Amino acid sequence: MVIGPVADEAVHRNIDDYNRNLISKEELLKRLEYTKLSDQVAFCTDNALTKIIYKGVI
Repeated sequence: MVIGPVADEAVHRNIDDYNRNLISKEELLKRLEYTKLSDQVAFCTDNALTKIIYKGVI
């Protein structure tokens, strides 16, 4: 199981702009600093899936 932040479309767009030399490294870091990322949980194996316990709807 892996838990971590997920980059949204804006993050990908900013990195693409940097890779195409449209923005500087400093500008990229400034834009990424204010990005709110959501978390993702990935169950990567069958064993990880066996650890899920349903406790109701959030």
